[in-house]
Amino acid sequence: MDGNNLIEEAEITAGMLVKVEIEKFKLKTVKRLTRYLTLAAKLLMIIVFGVAAITSGMLALGIYWGQAIGSVPLAFLYVSLICIGLMIFFILLSKQLFGRPILKGLIREIFDEE
Repeated sequence: MDGNNLIEEAEITAGMLVKVEIEKFKLKTVKRLTRYLTLAAKLLMIIVFGVAAITSGMLALGIYWGQAIGSVPLAFLYVSLICIGLMIFFILLSKQLFGRPILKGLIREIFDEE
């Protein structure tokens, strides 16, 4: 009888340990998900306001250059070419600028020993 009680207690203890580990996993998952969603919301706001600021700046630059060179359409053409050049630059360097840091951050987060 003593052996059966030990086996039952071991089963109960193992079940409780599994439940505790599952709860710890849930808490870690919620913590990480909250961190990612907060970061996504921040990035969205930065992108929205950044696009608005850049658009306003480019519009002002086009008008200013247009007055300076005497041709607003030509000035907007120059501004557009500058924007296209920057876009190509970021596309070519996107792996170094964005891909690797994001990958390093995700690896660090996934394999974090907490």
